[in-house]
Amino acid sequence: LKRNGAEPRAFDDIGDLLLHADGSLAKHLLQDVLPRLSLLDPACGSGAFLVAAMKTLLGLTTGLIGRCEAVQEKAVLQWIELERKKHKAPLAYWLKKKIITENLFGVDIMEEAVEIAKLRLFLALVASAEKRDQLEPLPNIEFNLMHGNSLIGLLHVNPARYDSKTGAGKAGQERMALVQEPGGGDLAFVVESKTAPTKKETVGAWLAEKRTARYEELLRDKNRLIDQYKKASVDFEDLSALKHSIEERKQRARAILDKLLLDEFVGLGIQFHQATWDVKEDKEGKAERRKLSLDDLRALDPFHWAYEFDEIIVNRGGFDAIITNPPWENFKPDDKEFFMPLAGGISKNKMPLEDFLESKSEVLASDFVLRARYLAYLSHFPHVNLWFRSAPQYENQTAIINGRRATTDLNLYKLFLEQTLHLLHSGGYGGIVIPSGIYSDLGATRLREMLFEKTRITSLFGFENRRQIFENVDSRFKFVVLTFRRGDITVQFPAAFMRHDVKELEAFPHTETLTQSIELIRRLSPDSLSIMEFASPRDVTIASKMAAYPLLLERVANSWNVSLKREFHMKDDNAAGLFESAPGANRLVLLTGKMFHQFRLTSERSGYWVDEQRGRKALAGRDVSPNTRMDYQNYRWVYRRIARSTDTRTLISTIAPKMVFTEVNSPTLDLTQSGISLQEQLFLCAIANSFTLDWYLRLKVSSTLNNFYIYQLPIPRLTNSDMAFKPLVESAARLVGTNVKYDDLLRDVFGPKATHDTFGITDENERLALRAEIDARVAHLYDLTEKEFQHIISTFPLVPETTRVSTAQAYSRLVRKEQVGSL
Repeated sequence: LKRNGAEPRAFDDIGDLLLHADGSLAKHLLQDVLPRLSLLDPACGSGAFLVAAMKTLLGLTTGLIGRCEAVQEKAVLQWIELERKKHKAPLAYWLKKKIITENLFGVDIMEEAVEIAKLRLFLALVASAEKRDQLEPLPNIEFNLMHGNSLIGLLHVNPARYDSKTGAGKAGQERMALVQEPGGGDLAFVVESKTAPTKKETVGAWLAEKRTARYEELLRDKNRLIDQYKKASVDFEDLSALKHSIEERKQRARAILDKLLLDEFVGLGIQFHQATWDVKEDKEGKAERRKLSLDDLRALDPFHWAYEFDEIIVNRGGFDAIITNPPWENFKPDDKEFFMPLAGGISKNKMPLEDFLESKSEVLASDFVLRARYLAYLSHFPHVNLWFRSAPQYENQTAIINGRRATTDLNLYKLFLEQTLHLLHSGGYGGIVIPSGIYSDLGATRLREMLFEKTRITSLFGFENRRQIFENVDSRFKFVVLTFRRGDITVQFPAAFMRHDVKELEAFPHTETLTQSIELIRRLSPDSLSIMEFASPRDVTIASKMAAYPLLLERVANSWNVSLKREFHMKDDNAAGLFESAPGANRLVLLTGKMFHQFRLTSERSGYWVDEQRGRKALAGRDVSPNTRMDYQNYRWVYRRIARSTDTRTLISTIAPKMVFTEVNSPTLDLTQSGISLQEQLFLCAIANSFTLDWYLRLKVSSTLNNFYIYQLPIPRLTNSDMAFKPLVESAARLVGTNVKYDDLLRDVFGPKATHDTFGITDENERLALRAEIDARVAHLYDLTEKEFQHIISTFPLVPETTRVSTAQAYSRLVRKEQVGSL
């Protein structure tokens, strides 16, 4: 801490400060710093974080008062004595009241939640009174905690534009002249302002100055009345009239501010998309576009930060601290979410897709009122979505990978994170509880860059919800407590992952906490900047070894490469009538993720079939000659998209049989773009199903293995000219080729007489032994030590111990064999 030009004094923590601060410092904090401290929760809900903040500030304030008493700081002691004479209530009561009034601010889109937050603060305040006669009037905090949409509203107000919307005169135009640049040729002109202003320019400047003064006076008037309202007692005869006067002023100002915001929407080319119903087809029709209106905008409950909290946002540059746990939902329509409470028979997760779609259509066709509500619901999203994707204040919401925009869903927590930076002043601190996707998901790539370049991350503490920290949330779900300081850059930061006890936060970070460096993050994840879930220095060493190989995304000359694709989409293509629910002539099965596991097909049925000719046309986008061979007619590497890092195994892949179509949850290879042979696909399958690569992936992924995660894997690009290639290919072929569908695959590897009967391995013990050999060979490829490989295996607790032991033993045998061979 530094004050009044004195040399700064460093304290280890708050406890150290309260024990060793001198009297003048304690006085400075109590009388100059804490009263001006502004703390915001922009998604305050029922006020849990604000109540916790009040308790923290109360502890700090009483601790400083205690320090002043210990060192006999007279000015503070006199102030405390004076305040005690003013109040019947105990010290804690009026200190809480002071904190609630001066320091705490909150906004929430749910008006009832804001009222509950106020009530919780009042109850926490009243709890400090020991007797009924000690109760004092509750603080007036209607203008501290307010209702509104924290994500939509003006962060800055141009006084001239504001004044122009009130109908006042227009400012004069600046006069310009063209001046020829010396030696620049006949067309070398630049624009230059005349030094002597014209009368019109003088009037314009005077008007601009007056407009600014008028707007600033409007703010001063509003703030003066609010300050008067906060200090008023319940006995104040015109308290309700004063509140009404403030609200009237605010309503007039908001009407103008909404117009300014509408101008920004329109300036970005955003229109309203009205959902419609096709009466002839009895289904949703094409949305009709129209101009966005003020009513459309006001329906969003915009909150104009630069006006409502102008003293903090404009005069101080932003809030000192923001703590929040924002919503975690994707911002898009959710049909099941909408219909579940309204229409019987529709459940959120357990109803098959086709049954839900049929039920939805029946309900909408027969219920006109519900249909109107549904269309209004759909119409709420497009223009807001466009705002979030286009507004400059949300420039980091869309990931750009290799120069291309990645299509990802908008999530409210990501929007709140970016908005938080705008609401903090330079040097302000943020603390936010959000899903683990912030450090791993593709859609958060630019947000990570923003955090690295515009803040100093002070901690990242990750939880798994195994102990139900959040009720009614999946026990495997991961979330983080992220803290940062705006205005710096991040070089390194303390991090922890997969923790289960909230109490661990109290001691974090400590001397043994692992530190993540930005340099290493950029090296291991150059495109996505994903943060890997390292738990120990050994993790860092192993990952660094693996990073010696090229990422799958990189194009390697004179070797095979990978281009991933998805063929059909369960929702879109089913809605188009492409899927059949029963097998039939010329129908091919749709291979879904549940139909395969590592190196094998499962006994699960698809439930979907596709007419081959319709499927060919859909994939090609046109009619295709029967003589044209397409990818589905070949063997292809395929992986399961739906997975979590907390599952028994995360990366699950195999070789799909010929003559099957795949879907979004079973991504596969574009064989033409990849230029990869069948044996090279088998090699890829062996590497992908190894413990080593799965371990690496699990350090990055939270849930859902989008192509992006696969492309970020470091994989050796061996070919048949490499000694280590053939053993892995043959082992993978014997594990995959267990039925007649794979006889052609086996012949490609072992020769023309090979069949599944002669080379396929179906005995489970033999399969486990062969898989252990594959794992050992892959670990050796990555140059891992025995202890490093044992460490990797130990991170798969749901894998049977016998499997882990046999795999470790296989690697030990391979290492000893290599050592003997080198003698």
